[in-house]
Amino acid sequence: MNSRTARGGGEEEDDDDDDDDVFLQPYPQQRRRQDDICDTFWPTIAILVALCLLLPLVGFVLWPQSPELEVKQWKLNGISIDSSSTQGGSILPEVGLNVSWDLLVAVENPNYVGLAYDSLMVQVLYKDSEIGEVESAGGSVAACSTANVTATVSLQATQILYNVKDLLIDVANRELPLTTYTTINGAVQLLLLKPHITVTVACEVVVDPKAQEILRQDCGLDL
Repeated sequence: MNSRTARGGGEEEDDDDDDDDVFLQPYPQQRRRQDDICDTFWPTIAILVALCLLLPLVGFVLWPQSPELEVKQWKLNGISIDSSSTQGGSILPEVGLNVSWDLLVAVENPNYVGLAYDSLMVQVLYKDSEIGEVESAGGSVAACSTANVTATVSLQATQILYNVKDLLIDVANRELPLTTYTTINGAVQLLLLKPHITVTVACEVVVDPKAQEILRQDCGLDL
């Protein structure tokens, strides 16, 4: 009787020990993956937003812009017309044009890096027919600055093959219209890239051959 009671009491003590045991559940792997995604998602978004804000600014600073040309001064050194009778029975004489003038051209570089140009070329036309061109040496323009470039246009005994009649009339009327195209060919001095840039400015000039002076000039048409 007593032994049963003792055994029964022992069984009751074992039951109490079983009730005190704690079983830990494993940490869910899905929750860990969600935390890892959150840890990398927001930094990635922050980097993308920063790039979206910085790239336009970098492009604005480094993307090359075309320089601006301005013909600031003209100085006519001389102009004359040579004519001689032609062979072959033509009633119009052979006409040669002698003209010389100095140009002062301002080259403005709006970029935040330097600009190097290979040459400065001036073409001279009479009624859309080219009568000559000259080319001066190259140079460079510092970042965000303006450089003055001088060029001398000198055409000697240039034979006029077209519009001879119009030329003689214009000389007689003391108003000889000429068109000039001033062009620079260069490149922006970036670290690895050197984008090529070509800029041309057109001028319409009216000259009085008899008075040896420029009557009118209109420049500023960038092409």
